[in-house]
Amino acid sequence: MPRGIPWDDLLKDEKEDNNPAPKQEEVVEERDAQKDMKNIGKHFAFGLICGSLSGAAMGMVDVIRDPVAMAAGKKAVTTMKVLRYTTLFGGFFGTFHGLRKTIDLYNPYKSDDKMNDRLNSSATALFITNIPLVIVPSLRPMIPYGIFLVALDTINMFTEQK
Repeated sequence: MPRGIPWDDLLKDEKEDNNPAPKQEEVVEERDAQKDMKNIGKHFAFGLICGSLSGAAMGMVDVIRDPVAMAAGKKAVTTMKVLRYTTLFGGFFGTFHGLRKTIDLYNPYKSDDKMNDRLNSSATALFITNIPLVIVPSLRPMIPYGIFLVALDTINMFTEQK
């Protein structure tokens, strides 16, 4: 008798499983300052790359919307706009990721709910990284885009469930 469609198993609830897999204990490795800095650097680099790519895309959209930048012979204006967005978004998102990882490492989890603690560290890092954007008037239009990047990162965090 055919077992069914191969993806039927994906819809099964975990409670229906007759042989649940044994839970693995979390292994806590020793930390030192050098490993912490390397870990923070990796998160900063990840944020820098993702933010730079997002910034370049937003810069290109802004260039397309600006007829002066699209005019023939205005390559310098176009390049400056794209580079400005790239560096701003890269710096913002890289700083956010590095700061969030620093908060995660040096502010130990207080509760059993790690998701709540990670959400709190994300909110704290977002608040701190938005301070320069609020203070400098020319950077204020970037605030919604920065919040959107962080919102996407938070949604990803909830879907990972780590």
